[in-house]
Amino acid sequence: MTTKSQLIERVRRILSGGYPSNRDRVKDAEIEKYLESAINRLLKMEMFNMTYTVDGMSIPDGVMLATYENIPVTLGLNDTCTAVLPTTPMYLPERMGVFSVYPSSYPEAEFIPIPSGQYYILQQVKEINSLLGRVPYIWDGRKLTIYRNLIGDGIYSIDIKLAVADLANIGPNDPLPLSPELEEQAIQACVQIFLTEPRTVRDESLEASPENYIK
Repeated sequence: MTTKSQLIERVRRILSGGYPSNRDRVKDAEIEKYLESAINRLLKMEMFNMTYTVDGMSIPDGVMLATYENIPVTLGLNDTCTAVLPTTPMYLPERMGVFSVYPSSYPEAEFIPIPSGQYYILQQVKEINSLLGRVPYIWDGRKLTIYRNLIGDGIYSIDIKLAVADLANIGPNDPLPLSPELEEQAIQACVQIFLTEPRTVRDESLEASPENYIK
């Protein structure tokens, strides 16, 4: 997955016309600040405001909830649907890394998580009614299995809230919780901010020598 350093480099190359230099007015720290702001907006970042302790485990500081919208679903076996998580969530107690799943734009129709392998057991013991009509799902790795034919219901995408690290705590070479599509959107949003500020245009009076170009 892409890191902060890689996104910063791509932004610098766009702003400099392909030849970033040590004499560019825009510095990495400033680009990083605007990239973080763009990513926070794209993912509708919110604080994980839950205190939870079980078996000596608790929610660590710096956990955020990121919303990934319009994740496509595909038809699976036995009237199920599957989806691929856009990134790997943080490991939290009670598997709360996948915090919420629901049909796109309908959070009030939130699905309910169940333990892996329990759906058919619940059916056999007639406990499926205890779900109160809510659609159950499980997740394993980055695969989400939803126990309903959503496509048959006319639902082709879902929104997912995942627990991720606060961007301010992610190092320059740590992976970002972004899909390739969101990476491009974040880069373009950041570039547009700088392009509207005349001060960010390279000072042509300082002709950068070839040795100052960043390869």
